This record gives sequence, structure tokens and C-alpha cells, in this order.
Amino acid sequence: MKEESLRPIQVFLFLASVIAVLVSISAVFPKDGIQLSNSLRLDFPTLHDLTATAPAKADISNVLKAAEAPPAQAAETPTPNQTTIDTTSPARLHYPNNDPSVLYPFFAALDSAKTSKRVARILHYGDSQIEEDRISNYLREQFQRQFGGAGVGLTSLFPLAPSMSLTQTYSGTLERFSIYGGDSARATHRKYGVMGSFTRFSPPDATVRLKASSVALEHSRAFTRVSLLYGNGTGTAKAELYADGKSLGAKTLKAGRGVQLVDWTMTEPPKQTALRFSGASPDLYGVMLDGAEGVALDNIPMRGSAGTVFTAMDMSLIGETAKLVNAKLILLQFGGNAIPIPNLNNNLDSFEKAFLKQLQAVQQHCPDATLLVIGLADMSIKQKNKMTTHPQVERVRDALKRCAFAVGAPYWDMYEAMGGKNSMPSWVAAKPPLAGSDYIHFTRAGAEKIAALFWNSLINDYALYRQRSF
Repeated sequence: MKEESLRPIQVFLFLASVIAVLVSISAVFPKDGIQLSNSLRLDFPTLHDLTATAPAKADISNVLKAAEAPPAQAAETPTPNQTTIDTTSPARLHYPNNDPSVLYPFFAALDSAKTSKRVARILHYGDSQIEEDRISNYLREQFQRQFGGAGVGLTSLFPLAPSMSLTQTYSGTLERFSIYGGDSARATHRKYGVMGSFTRFSPPDATVRLKASSVALEHSRAFTRVSLLYGNGTGTAKAELYADGKSLGAKTLKAGRGVQLVDWTMTEPPKQTALRFSGASPDLYGVMLDGAEGVALDNIPMRGSAGTVFTAMDMSLIGETAKLVNAKLILLQFGGNAIPIPNLNNNLDSFEKAFLKQLQAVQQHCPDATLLVIGLADMSIKQKNKMTTHPQVERVRDALKRCAFAVGAPYWDMYEAMGGKNSMPSWVAAKPPLAGSDYIHFTRAGAEKIAALFWNSLINDYALYRQRSF
């Protein structure tokens, strides 16, 4: 039997009927899809989706040009070329009531950093965007070049993520307790310390070896003072420091509930140090690798945190530590982990109130430190095969800014500084890539550029402060 082939008109009518059915479905299908579960949504393209062009990537050429310029220098004497803050710059610092004097106490601390006998300390808190010492390492190097200081500052003895600036190896058994993240144990108390985490060692002893990494920046390598923060001990322990294999002596770690400090000084920066612990472990809050004066900047990443964990800790202990270590600036860089907020219209207010409560607690317990809030970066999600800015980014950004202003703190808008809406795809597509394929996190190269944008804005405002002080 001879097969009968379809005539052209039949093919046309079949295809037309299929298209008509698809168009009919697209006309009635919800434009936001059908949510099948918390993690599964059914989408169907609309006629607009089929004809619309992909969201344009933001042009970040001017952003990268500004980030690639040589680091701005702190003005030693007033210059007449600028007398006011450039309010047109997307990378500028935003001040409550347009009053930059909220940073003057910190700027005054910078002025005296080189001659003071105490290190002026900056605590840089953030989410996983600052893990590995990203962003912090660039800022630290600039501060220490211009105002003195050395070393990577405060670091955990058993960090959740390794640092690009410091290599750490261990012998013996160590355990980490953290208020954040899912990879650490929780403590039976709220005394997590200034880093939101602490370490304990198991008897009879344990050793932590610390060495500048091969990519550590110049000033991070040159520390001459090692200080150990500890507390909450129930017995006596010992900590002995070795510098390049030579013992610099053992210190007794006393029992007691508050924060305590022991330190060692060296005449020359060591190539490698090791801390050997024995006895009954107290809570080891961290070790500070510093110079004798100048500025220290501590990288304190809190993976998975939206910045709302501070009030879950003993803030009096954090305040006691901030005073002990002479903290003069506290950077709080959060927001990314607040997204997604389910039922945004109803729940954004809850996040905003929670974050404001954190800022108020930090200010209350650390009155000698200036607070500065750094907002979230652009974040992209795939919407019907197109990468676009998450619809909640700008509203969370605005909430963070309102919180900062409510407590009289300046705000740095990372989202606008990097190019604003749909800028993240441009950072991902850059050569070399400046952000990862998750369209959320900066690469090391990208972190350096975003840090440069912040640094230039901060130090330019310091220059204006210097002009006003003459």
C-alpha cells in the first residue's frame, strides 16, 4: 500500500493550530508562573517574553576605570581643588542629613595612628562576600601604607574558610563554635566573642601554625606583635609562642569569665609563628597579628548571616573586647543573605527592624567606635533564561540605608557603586571575570576593584576633613 504524504496545506494548518494553542495558553498563564513548592515554579513564556530583548547589561566601563586608577592618597595638607563631597558620584558615601562629621572621630584616630602607642583597629564584619580576606585585604594595605601599621589583624585560630593572606596548619584537636553558619557547633552560652566564634583545644595539647601566604600583601606580612584573646576559662592553661622555631615564652591563661589578653612582641617580623596550647582550654576568641602602632583591619566573615546575629550574642563581651583592642571603626557589610524574603511586602519591615536592632546594640556597647554600613552588591537571578537583577535587591538596599541613617551612621551603596541594575552580568562577563558564575560573589579580582571604589570615596572624604581642620 502506497503511503500518502501530507500536503503543504495540511502541514500549515497543523502548525497554525499548535501555535494557536500555545498563544492561548500564554494569554491566560500567570506571568509570574505557578509556584508548585518553595523551590519549584512552573513558567510559560508569554508573547512579550518571546518578542522582548534580553535585559541590557549595565555599562561598567566608567566603574572599572575608576577602580583601576591608582589608590587615592590621604592628603597630608589641605588642597584647594575640592571643597565639597561630589554628590553625583555613584560610589560616594551617603551621610545622614548630609553631615560627614559623623566620620570625624574616626578620621581623628587616623591622624594620630602613626604617633599613638596604640593600634587603631577597624573591625570589618560581613557575609561570605568577604571570606578569604577579600575586600578587607585591599583596604588594610591602603590604611597601613598611609597611616602605618602591619599584620593581618585579628584572625580565628580555626576559621571556617581559609584566608588568602594567611596559611594556617594544625596539630592536635581543635573545635570551632560559631553563632553563624551550619558547619560549626553551637555553644551552650552566648559568649561567642568579637568574631562571633571561638575555638577550643582538646587535652593534652594542640598547636596552631601561622604563616603569611604567598599572595599576602606587603604590610600584612610585617607584624611584630602577637596577641591572644581568650576568656570563659574554668581552669588554667598555657600558651607558648614560637617565632621561626624559637620559643618566645609561655603565658598563663587564667580562669575567668571576661575577655583577657596575653601578648608577645618581636624586634623583626617572623617568617612563621606557632602557638602551642596545653591545659584546660578556655574559649579562644582569636589571635591578633599586628604592628606596634598604626592601623589594624580585621576580616570577620559570617557565612550565611544577614547581619542579624549580634543580639543573639553577649554584646557586653563584644563591647568589652572592642574597648580592649581600641576599635575605632566598625564596618558592617550585609544584606545579600536577607534575600529572598518571602512575601516581601509584609516581611521586609521585619528584617528592617531586626537589622536596626543590631546597629543600635553595636553602638550601645561600642561607643568609642564609629559605625559604617556597607550595603549589598547586585545579585542576578535567571528569569525565563535571562539574567537580571533580583527584584528584591533595591528594596533591601533602601532598608539598609534607612537603618544606617536611623542611628546616624554613613552608608556606602555597593550596588550603585558597581553599576546598579543589571551590573552583575557585566562583572561576570569581564575578562578576567570579576564575579563568579553564581552571579552573587566577587572573584578576588572583583573584590579588589570594589574595595578600591570604597577606599577612594572614604579617603577623599578624609581629605575634605583635613581641609576643614585647618
